[in-house]
Amino acid sequence: MNELLAIEYQRQLIYAVLDDFTPNNSLSEYYGGQYGANFHIWKQSVINFIFTNISCGLIDILNKKENYGLNTAESIRQHLTLINSEKTPNADIIWDTIYFYGTEKLENLIKAHELYEWECLSFNLKNKFICHLNDIYIENGFNNFFK
Repeated sequence: MNELLAIEYQRQLIYAVLDDFTPNNSLSEYYGGQYGANFHIWKQSVINFIFTNISCGLIDILNKKENYGLNTAESIRQHLTLINSEKTPNADIIWDTIYFYGTEKLENLIKAHELYEWECLSFNLKNKFICHLNDIYIENGFNNFFK
C-alpha cells in the first residue's frame, strides 16, 4: 500500500467534510504540496484525487453554476490538467478559487469511522477507513487505488 498517498487521502477527505477546500490546499503534505520540489507529481495527484472522489460521489464542486461551466468530474479534470494551456482561459485562477466540499455520502463514511473531528486530521492511517474507501473506488472502476 502507498501509505503516504493513503494518509493524504484520509486527511483531505476528513477536511472535506469539515470545511470547503481548493485544489491548491489539497494533499498539502504530498511531495511537498504546491511549493515542493516534485510539484508535477503533486499536481497530478491532486487532479486524480478530485476526479476520483467526484466520480465516486464523495466530493463535489461548490456553486457549479458560477465555476467556469465545470459541472462534471471530466470537465474539472480537463481544466486542472490544462492549467498552462492558452486554450483554457483563467485556468490558473481555478486552482485558487474553485471550491469543493464533502458530500453527505462522504460525511456518513467519515462518521462511520469516527473521524468527524478536526483532531482526526493528525491521526495515523486508519486501515479500516482506507479499506472501505478502496472498496468504494473499486465499485466505481478505480482498481487497486493505493497500490
